[in-house]
Amino acid sequence: MSLLMQVRWNTVDKHAATSKITLTAMKSFARSFVEHLYVQSLVQGNISEEQAVDACNKIVHILKCAPLLPSALPQVGAYSSKI
Repeated sequence: MSLLMQVRWNTVDKHAATSKITLTAMKSFARSFVEHLYVQSLVQGNISEEQAVDACNKIVHILKCAPLLPSALPQVGAYSSKI
């Protein structure tokens, strides 16, 4: 999991960051969270490409979300690990 996380937060930093969040801010975030999403999926098994795309489109339709804004697109990168 640590390979996937670019920034690691210790417990003290997490507490400091979350203690400043108000209930109003949390409710506002919850309402707007699914407005723009990046949906990524892995479909495995005896299923055609058309069925897989259809299933993903159904998920997007149920969530009623729009694509991420260009400024929020995930960055693609490569990371190395010391083993």
